[in-house]
This record gives sequence, C-alpha cells and structure tokens, in this order.
Amino acid sequence: MVPQHRARGVRRFASLPAVLTALASLSLATACDKVPLLAPSGSVITLFATAPSVGLNGTTEIVATVIEQGVTATPTTPPANGAPGGTATTPSSGQPGAGTPVQNGTLVSFTTTLGRIEPSEARTNNGQVRVKFIASGQSGAATITAFSGGTSGKIENFFVGAAAAERVTLTASPQNLGPAGGQSQISARVEDTSGAGVVGVPVNFTASTGQLSASTATTDDTGIADTIADDRDLEEPPG
Repeated sequence: MVPQHRARGVRRFASLPAVLTALASLSLATACDKVPLLAPSGSVITLFATAPSVGLNGTTEIVATVIEQGVTATPTTPPANGAPGGTATTPSSGQPGAGTPVQNGTLVSFTTTLGRIEPSEARTNNGQVRVKFIASGQSGAATITAFSGGTSGKIENFFVGAAAAERVTLTASPQNLGPAGGQSQISARVEDTSGAGVVGVPVNFTASTGQLSASTATTDDTGIADTIADDRDLEEPPG
C-alpha cells in the first residue's frame, strides 16, 4: 500500500509546473491585452468631416483613415473659398509605400480645440474609424487632431456657428408697402462657403423706419431667421 500512496503523490507534484506555466501564460496574455495596438512608424492618418461646418449646437461625423507606409494624403474634398479639409502627416521614411490599411483594432485618439469628440478613442476597422464632432454652443474655428503611435493628422479651420457664415441673403414679403404702410416678413438666410444654410446662428436686424417684431432671431434648420417689419401709420386721422 505504501508504494501506491507515493506514486499518487508523485503524480500530483509533477502536475504543478504545468499549472504554473498555464497561470504565467494567462497573466502574460492579460498584460498584452492591456497594451493598445498603435499605428506603426511611417503610417499616415487622413481626416475629413462629412459636413463643411456645423451650427452652434450641431454635430457631424469625422472619418479617419490610417494607412501603413502610405503616401502623403490630400483632402478628400479640396477646400474651396476657405472651406475646411483634411490633412495628413508625411511618412517618416519619406517614400511612398504599400498603402495598406493598418491592422484592425488599431487605436486612434482624437482631440479638438473647440467642442468635443465622441468617442475620444476608437479602433480601426479596415483602416478606418468614425467619430462625432459635437459643438458646444460656441462659435469659432476648430482644429481637430487624430493620432496613433507616432503619426497624426488634422483638420484645421473647421467652422462652428457664426464662424461658418460666408454670406447673408435678405428677402422681404411683400417687398413693397402702400402709402399707409403695413407689415412685411423679413427673412435672413445665413450660408456657408458651400451655400448650405448655417443652423443656430443669431442674426441681428435693424430698420431705418417702422418697428421690428424682434431685433434678434436665430437661424432654423434651413439657415433662415425671420422677423416682422411693421411700417403702418398708427396715428389717428384728424377729427
């Protein structure tokens, strides 16, 4: 009976190194999972926004493309009349490469000088990540940056709110009033460089004669702000 007891003890002791090896492997795998996968040296990040500008409380999608050993990228849509566009860094090697998307799951982080980006970090799928730029109610020109590893790309002069206004078109309905005066609806359409209406922009109205129902109005979803001009003769005729 004694030899059998010792044999069982040997078998149990012999299995201990295997258990320790398994635990060590599990610990190593867990540690590796905590290290983010970043773009390799020489990669290029290209950024573009799906809208040329946003209103004071608007949102738009930001798309980042990350290419390994890619050539220097150009904006997806070339800027016109000062419109924002995407830019990218030059590969560290300075030479065109294969231009293949980075490995899926590569972590890309985002920052902005105005508003916020949600989420602030995202992982690539087929070399691309999509996040949202959310305005914070403040007008200005934002600089949006994406970075991973030692490479980065940015959008400069992304206009928010009143900063996006390129022109204001004023219309009146009716355009003419009779001798006794009357009321006319005044509409101001605020447009960006592409001709799209700018949402959520305050517009100030003044009139040389008569009265306005509102001296300030905010543009709606079509970029239009309205007020009523009242030029009626309110004096009673002599009795």
